[in-house]
Amino acid sequence: MKLPIKVAIATAVVTVGMGALAVPANAEWKRGTTGCFGYSYDTDPDHKETVYWSNRCKTKKYIKITINRGSDGCFGVGGKKKGHKQFLPYTAFTNATFQKAQQVKKC
Repeated sequence: MKLPIKVAIATAVVTVGMGALAVPANAEWKRGTTGCFGYSYDTDPDHKETVYWSNRCKTKKYIKITINRGSDGCFGVGGKKKGHKQFLPYTAFTNATFQKAQQVKKC
């Protein structure tokens, strides 16, 4: 009879522990691809935007990230490498909002 109680306690501990790692309900992740790159960003309205990317090709490629206020970054990424960048708004009254990502020949 003691074994089922231990299993129930272990299940409860794992469930509570997983809750601490959960993403907030209002965060929504968007994903896309462009050339050799896979990218993702969240649409949580927290006034900043973090874009993650991964170069799936074997050689160095360049990715250009555009945020609502114009082209905000061009990054050279080695083959099979990953990166990210957090974009901040210019003022406290605006949001940094992802517009597009595209692979380019050079920055």
